Amino acid sequence: MNTSNFSFSNITSKPQVAIAISKLTIGIVGIIMNLLVCFIFGTHQNLGQPFNYLLISLSISDLMISCSIIFNLFIDILDNQLLSSISAIVICKFNCFSGFTSISAAALTLIFISVKPYQAIASMHIQELKLSSIRKLILIIWILSAVGAVIPTVFSDIMLKTHFDCTIAVIDSLLLVIICSILLSLLPAIAMLTIYFVIIYKLLKTFNSKKLKINSIAQGRQKTLRRYILPVEHLIQSAAYFSS
Repeated sequence: MNTSNFSFSNITSKPQVAIAISKLTIGIVGIIMNLLVCFIFGTHQNLGQPFNYLLISLSISDLMISCSIIFNLFIDILDNQLLSSISAIVICKFNCFSGFTSISAAALTLIFISVKPYQAIASMHIQELKLSSIRKLILIIWILSAVGAVIPTVFSDIMLKTHFDCTIAVIDSLLLVIICSILLSLLPAIAMLTIYFVIIYKLLKTFNSKKLKINSIAQGRQKTLRRYILPVEHLIQSAAYFSS
């Protein structure tokens, strides 16, 4: 095939074709698998525990990331003349907004989900959070994620590098860079870590109010595990959000 006559002018070599096929495969598989997860949770009543709604939220985040991969592929294969159209720019901005929002929401959801193994390892068998509390938490997660994605979306556009690509222009205002950093990483991380440690405090308070018949050595080990080792471990895991 003569690639110079190929209508998809951004796909001009075999490596680019291989990358495009890989993106398409990953995107389609991601969409199908995450839709199946949402379908399974929605059709099985025994999976309707409040905490599982966080897993649904995580699946929706992954679903948006998969859709973002497809949108990015769509931009890659468009003809150069079509890339200057308003529709292509709208797709680019939507792709950028959904990508930033979904990745941030997935990271914040994973931070909160890590409370579950903390509760299990520390032998804290207490009542699950109410559904209303989980819904409020999910709403907070998505609002924080969406707000942080606004500025990068405004500066996103289709630009010519090695080929036309949907990317973010250089933000020349230091104030906007600071605001973007606060909204995109600092504010969500502080909010989620605050919620995280409030929950740990409540777990510790609830656990300490129970009288357990265990020897002093085991009690001391559990105390060290709950109060020092696990919180520090999860704090380190949460710190990875800043680096992203």
